[in-house]
Amino acid sequence: MKNIVSFLCCFVLMLLASPVWSQVDVRVEPVRSTMLLGENVTVKVTFVNYTDAKITLDNSPEHQWLVFSVHEAGQAHDMNPLARARFPRLVLAPGSRKSFEVNLSPYFNFQRANNYQVVATVVMPDGVTTYSSRRAPFLLSAGSEVRAFRVQMRGHRMKISVRMLMLKQKTCLFGQVYDLDANRVVGACYLGQHLNFQQPSIMLDAAQNLHCLVQSTPVYFTYSVMDTHGRRSSCKIMQRSGGPVMLSGSGRGITPQGVVPYVKKPAKQEDEHNITDRPF
Repeated sequence: MKNIVSFLCCFVLMLLASPVWSQVDVRVEPVRSTMLLGENVTVKVTFVNYTDAKITLDNSPEHQWLVFSVHEAGQAHDMNPLARARFPRLVLAPGSRKSFEVNLSPYFNFQRANNYQVVATVVMPDGVTTYSSRRAPFLLSAGSEVRAFRVQMRGHRMKISVRMLMLKQKTCLFGQVYDLDANRVVGACYLGQHLNFQQPSIMLDAAQNLHCLVQSTPVYFTYSVMDTHGRRSSCKIMQRSGGPVMLSGSGRGITPQGVVPYVKKPAKQEDEHNITDRPF
């Protein structure tokens, strides 16, 4: 009995002596389970402070308080990071939860269509204690090609294409810029949901920007423009005005025909929303 009491006393003392940051939960989740190769690989990171004390997470000359590791399927080791991100100080009040999104693309060389897993690790103020999230899987897909243009740009042979992905049983179109000489993806972006009622209208302008007009709902069309770096520079919701719906090129550039810009209705009458932001 005496030995049991001594053990319990030692256990309680160990708990009291442990640092207040021993109850931090770290979670990471990709914003989508499937992304087109070349898109921003964005993840949501969540931190939960289960203690009754304030926790301050900050960088030091010796360590960064938040580190990501990524593993590609079929590889023996985690990917070597291109750079380490330095995040601003995070203060967690007792019992609080905080989340933010991080684009991993500048820090890892995502150049292959494959399955990946990401882990977020928090390094505590003592520089020794760490807490890691569970592995969060995501897929980088090549998609299927809808239409492609081969052009000469910035001294390189480039392929500018519209590609299709199925996301949550919905057909979505993406634009992608690929450097054929360097054999790498320059960038990619979401163009709009494709309802399959009619073929999308796709054109390149004189500056090699990609224009795509696609029917996204029975009522609305999405008109998106992607620049030569694979970034969406413009996106508008359109509605039918009469006549064939298509893109038309002239000396004034490329303009959509048969549609007019959609004017948002009052909230109580709104029947379609959020069709042009990032998908799902």
